[in-house]
Amino acid sequence: MRENGKRKMESGEWRVENGQPPIFHLPLSPFHFPSLSALVLLIVCLLLTIFAQRSLDRREDMALALGAYGLAALTFGLLVHRVELERKQKAAPVERRPWRPLPLLGGMVLGLLSFPYFADNRFTLLGTLLWLGGLGLFFWALRDDAPHAEGLRAWLGRCLASRGITLPWEWIAVLGIMAIGAFYRLYQLDLIPAEMGCDLPHIYNNARHILRGEYLIFFPSYPGREGLFFYLTALYSAIFGLSYFSIKLTSALIGVVTIPVLYLLARELFNREVALYTAVFLAISKWHIILSRTGLRGVLIPLFVGLVGIFLIRAMATRRRLYFGLTGLFLGLGWYTYSAFLVAPVAIVLFLAVYSLVDRGKFVRENVVELLLLFVMALLVYIPLARYAYENPQTYWFRVATRVTSQEVALPQNLSLVFLDNLRKSFLMFNHTGDGVSINNVPFQRQLGFVSGILFVLGLAYCLIRWRRGYNALLIVLLAVMILPTALSVAFPNEVPGAIRSSGTIVPAFILVALPLPLVRRCLQRALPQLEAQQVFASLAISPGQRWEVRWRVPSGIRHLVMGLFVLALLWEGREAYQIYFRDYVAHLPDHNYSISLEMARAIDNFAADGPAYIKVWPFWHDGNAVRAQLRVQSQDWNGEIAQLDPNAPPLATLREKAMFILHPEDREALNTLRRFFPRGVAVEHYDQGNRMTFITFYGERYPEP
Repeated sequence: MRENGKRKMESGEWRVENGQPPIFHLPLSPFHFPSLSALVLLIVCLLLTIFAQRSLDRREDMALALGAYGLAALTFGLLVHRVELERKQKAAPVERRPWRPLPLLGGMVLGLLSFPYFADNRFTLLGTLLWLGGLGLFFWALRDDAPHAEGLRAWLGRCLASRGITLPWEWIAVLGIMAIGAFYRLYQLDLIPAEMGCDLPHIYNNARHILRGEYLIFFPSYPGREGLFFYLTALYSAIFGLSYFSIKLTSALIGVVTIPVLYLLARELFNREVALYTAVFLAISKWHIILSRTGLRGVLIPLFVGLVGIFLIRAMATRRRLYFGLTGLFLGLGWYTYSAFLVAPVAIVLFLAVYSLVDRGKFVRENVVELLLLFVMALLVYIPLARYAYENPQTYWFRVATRVTSQEVALPQNLSLVFLDNLRKSFLMFNHTGDGVSINNVPFQRQLGFVSGILFVLGLAYCLIRWRRGYNALLIVLLAVMILPTALSVAFPNEVPGAIRSSGTIVPAFILVALPLPLVRRCLQRALPQLEAQQVFASLAISPGQRWEVRWRVPSGIRHLVMGLFVLALLWEGREAYQIYFRDYVAHLPDHNYSISLEMARAIDNFAADGPAYIKVWPFWHDGNAVRAQLRVQSQDWNGEIAQLDPNAPPLATLREKAMFILHPEDREALNTLRRFFPRGVAVEHYDQGNRMTFITFYGERYPEP
């Protein structure tokens, strides 16, 4: 190479050696770009994204908004495409122990032997012991030297030496972020949401089955539900009691635990800075806040997607068999969470295929046995559920089949176009139009916040342009695959997008949200020189000979500037999430968060000591399961629903005491019947916050004839 053709960049400017200018140069990153130009382009990118997001929120020119987003993403990607954020994984050679074929074979044999003992949808004692024994043997066969034993011993040694527990600052930071997330998920949890809806009564009854000793594998109450969330709810309720609140609290605590899990996954993929940003944006995400507070089992999906991702990346980075086994364990357990998790194995296989394009199949060739055992472990965990699916395929696959086949409604003729449109709507939910169901979202509002929505687009651009680096392909694949459960709802396209079915995308989405912040910081550090700290002082003259003066130094380095910008963005996002959930979400709930089932339960409880209580249900809507679930004084086995009121039939004909009847406001015929039967009876009207009558309680008593 000729010396006069060399070019160097010094002090942020292009310099040419030997006086020969370059013929043409297209700078593509801040490391090859004059720093001032990079700063200008960065500001333009941010302004374009703000314009685009505001236009999408106002439902203005969508094509122009998407074009602005696309231009900003392309420019940002070209600016930062050479900036390395990926964690440098050093796969040190691991001295693997020789294979233990007998425990491996024994674990699989015990697992297969347990299959017949899970008949009739029950975790039997013998079947469970065989199953757990098989899993234990299989894990023992995969066990390497404990990878973190030395680190744990060193930490314990430091704690003992200091006679106390010493925590790294990042652990303290994560605990603080978890505290913020706990506030958003626990504040007024008993009040919001107030109504159980149609799903929570089923969850309540499923947990009651477990507490009564009925250990079901799959819960067939319509439309059929996986049971891990119910077992977690029953575990909490066995100590503190089962209630509507205990269901919501279980899901809220799962939401809080998901925060450090996503932190660990982001830490495996990138660095501590990205991990902390991921955790804090998830903590104040209104999407995850709503998901955590509704008491639905879909809250488990981000947790298990994160756990599978952590141990898969650790397995690939360290080649330790234990991590392959743990990946399979959480993959198998994920099938007990929610039907949307069924696509997770597809994400793993697709990611390994994409990763093989980068390393030319080296990892798969060297670890083909371990990868096979990963899926064997997942299948061993799945055995009880597999037995139920074998015995009851129609019930097990019913929910999935109704969305992708014509089992419930006829499929549209242009099936491929509907699916493509579902994909379009699903990918637009992050920044444009989200779930339209009021319990899952403020209807049709974007799933991400204003700040996180902007950062998501920029982070996705960075990840796409560097898909061959590190494990970036995992985020892209997870985003594309975990969105399929909602996009595949071709039989009910009006349900797309679904915030719960697509909740697996929360994991890649919020890691992508965190990526632009360190990229912007590095770009600003290069573009702006470090300024000296400035002296600021105030003085007050008390007398001609006395002056009171205060001086302090104001740091003006780029680190403090970036920190200030980050705090402002965080406050904006947190304030928006608070207002959206505690104001807008409540306003859009049915009857403005008035719970008719709770008020009925309170009326029954208040009358429990005086006599029987009845609800006249037909022909008006009524959910007795929701009422029973919220009884506190009356037995939850209460069954006072009646279809008609006939003076010559029970309960009126056999009544010899006080009684209370709950009626629909429009059921004037039943009210007149009660007034004739109880001449001295009293009718009390109940109203919601909007002064709309919701139900009537009628109190009557039979007096002995003279």
